[in-house]
Amino acid sequence: MCAHNLSHGTVAVHSWRGADHWKVKHSVRMMSSKRLADLGYRMFSGSMMLLTVYGGYLCSVRAYRYFQRKKAIKVAAEDQTSG
Repeated sequence: MCAHNLSHGTVAVHSWRGADHWKVKHSVRMMSSKRLADLGYRMFSGSMMLLTVYGGYLCSVRAYRYFQRKKAIKVAAEDQTSG
């Protein structure tokens, strides 16, 4: 940025395309890449949470079926011995 004092007390400000322009563009680009990385992290974390919940569901269904089968085998064994 370059500032020039004018004769009537106002200041004119203008910029040129140089190192400062590159820094501004670079910082904007870094901000968007940071946002992209943040979005990627959130999506990854969310998918891991969903996988954990789904894994817990599968584990509980399997345990439920195991105990149901065990109970059915026990009832069948009791029916066989008494019948």
